[in-house]
Amino acid sequence: MCGICGVHKFGDAPIRQDMIDLLLLNNQTRGLDATGVALHQADGSIDICKDNVTAYEFIIGHEYNDFMKDCLKKDTVTVIGHTRKATTGTPRVIANNHPMSAGKVAVVHNGHIHDWEQKFRDWKLDKAPQCETDSDIIRAVLDKEGFTRKAVDKLSQLSGNAAFAAISPDYPGKLLLARSGNPLELAATSDFLMFSSEKGPIYKAMRPFCRVWGIMMREMTPINYYMIGMDNDSAWLFSEHPREGNADWTADWLEWHTPMKIARNYTAPVYACHAQFHGNRVKFYDDRPVDVVQCPNLKCGQYLNVSPAILKDLAKYRCGVCNTKLG
Repeated sequence: MCGICGVHKFGDAPIRQDMIDLLLLNNQTRGLDATGVALHQADGSIDICKDNVTAYEFIIGHEYNDFMKDCLKKDTVTVIGHTRKATTGTPRVIANNHPMSAGKVAVVHNGHIHDWEQKFRDWKLDKAPQCETDSDIIRAVLDKEGFTRKAVDKLSQLSGNAAFAAISPDYPGKLLLARSGNPLELAATSDFLMFSSEKGPIYKAMRPFCRVWGIMMREMTPINYYMIGMDNDSAWLFSEHPREGNADWTADWLEWHTPMKIARNYTAPVYACHAQFHGNRVKFYDDRPVDVVQCPNLKCGQYLNVSPAILKDLAKYRCGVCNTKLG
């Protein structure tokens, strides 16, 4: 589990550092091993800063603050960020951390790609893996195929789960967002599109701290913004210009959107957030939905395949493993 986040500029207002700080800091619980950001400038160039420290250590550090002072400009188009929980690739090697880049596309990814090494060999990509991290396959495909439907179709052949954001010097002013299995929340104002793995960081980034009567306080007055969870199994490309209408928030800035399904057999983990919780789930086997019920006996907890007829009256049935009543 990692955290991805960022801001894409549509209007005249500049992206502020406090937005990025709050997004990173409040995604810290999703990954403590490394933190990084990439800035996409108006001319297409990309600047990257990352380190193997927590988000808190990162945003108070001299390196990050000097980087933002030099590189965050009034016309910076996009900032993408990442808080990493390391799976493959030690975070002590900076190349293994996000944003992933080999000098071209920059990508931040939450998830895990199981067959990334095999696909590097099968697809004969232009460059070998540039690190030990599974996310590098996404970077390599986008480097080769660009921000195209062909690239998304190729990524759909991977096995695993993913939510990612990408920027490229070949596509100035554009942002590619995609998810399959992993969460991605979106929020919009008249000037910005903001995204994050969770809603909480967005709420806080939308209400920055201000000095009031000499005291730093957070603005609590509701501001005009909209939120939605991004559609699962999809990829969206935001353009530098609207397809139609005026160049404001009422216009259509989506250049295209297309299916992307990596998580074919993926179901989100079930966390024991309530000791007595049990109930109906839908799991997927070979793309077929199957109704299952979890045994309420915590020592058992077995998931049992059930028919629609059983679901209608669970109280009459018992677990086939421990004989506990299901309802």
